[in-house]
Amino acid sequence: MLHRLWFTSLIFSLLATAVSAQGGQKTQSLLRVKVGKNTYEGKAVASDKRQFWLMSTDGELNALTFDEVGSFKKISPRFKSNSLVQVRDELKRRYGRKFEVAANGHYVVCGPRGRARDYAKLFEGIYNRFYSYFRVRKLKVTEPEFPLVALVFPDHASFARYAAGDGVRAVRGLMGYYHHHTNRVALFDPGDSVAALDHSEDFQLPAWTGFPREQRSFSGFTGAIAAGTGSSESGLRDTMIHEATHQIAFNTGLHSRIGENPKWIVEGLATVYEAPGIRDGGSHTKTADQINRDRFVWFMNYAQTRRPKGALRNFVAGDAAFNAALLDGYSHAWALSFYLIQTRASAYARFLNAVAHRDPLKPYGAAERLKDFEGAFGKNLAVLDAQFLKYMKNLAATMEQR
Repeated sequence: MLHRLWFTSLIFSLLATAVSAQGGQKTQSLLRVKVGKNTYEGKAVASDKRQFWLMSTDGELNALTFDEVGSFKKISPRFKSNSLVQVRDELKRRYGRKFEVAANGHYVVCGPRGRARDYAKLFEGIYNRFYSYFRVRKLKVTEPEFPLVALVFPDHASFARYAAGDGVRAVRGLMGYYHHHTNRVALFDPGDSVAALDHSEDFQLPAWTGFPREQRSFSGFTGAIAAGTGSSESGLRDTMIHEATHQIAFNTGLHSRIGENPKWIVEGLATVYEAPGIRDGGSHTKTADQINRDRFVWFMNYAQTRRPKGALRNFVAGDAAFNAALLDGYSHAWALSFYLIQTRASAYARFLNAVAHRDPLKPYGAAERLKDFEGAFGKNLAVLDAQFLKYMKNLAATMEQR
């Protein structure tokens, strides 16, 4: 027993030192850790007294506890992420002749034969527009450390089998998800024309008046952020955009892949970028052209009929709003994020950076969340909430005049 405690203490001390050094960018050592019959290789990126996180050369994250480690050693003084070519070749070996693997810019896509190149082009286009949009708005966007991988399965059965390996149940209507532990997007291709997904007319949403279509999202499994819809072509397009946005945000420094991320921040950013006018800012410079119309209509209905007094404080302090009424939560997240980006871009950028770079293994409770939010936007949340609602009402009036 004493020997085991000594061994665990030694592992913790050495790995904690590695984590501290790598956090300061002083070294990037490649470690090999054995846990039972499994062997993991990567760099240690975070630890506490109980566990540590190991990031592999392809970007996968694994949480391991110190007391289950059988052995470990440093196998290289330098950690080096896999190249685009290495990731492409590994996917080819794993998925064989039934799939095509194509690379474009930051992306490697494994998909149905004859379609992967088109998907890779679309994903890279989403990345480039995302990077430009948020960089201009003073968000600290960094280059991804690893190639971004998307898996597009040719049928629901193969998608469901893969999802099960990630702990995600492929319920009816689920078309894709991003998992920030594997760092991959997985999608189900219903067989529509890929080229049609990139046509500008396909990005048009219904008129702002009227009831928005419902988008179902499933994120009960820790690590997976998933979305789906009942349609096929538009559903796949919307899912691609939403999940790629999550993947890009988690890989460019806007969110932490390890720690707790307030759901309103993660989903707010993704729903802001869903809007066609955001992704095509060159021809849509007016604020009214950049709204997410579905989320806007839903939020205005929510604000006028059932949004409780003091909702802003409770909303930023926790994730309960998403459990109570999913689309109220998503719409509130879009509206608040859109408002802050449009009116307080610098403060919003500092806020996201502070949340993304906090200690990822410390709990992020209501008091800490409120403190960070108030530190960025002021302590008088009642005044901020009134300004926020007034902004949205003025935006609604502008839309009615068009």
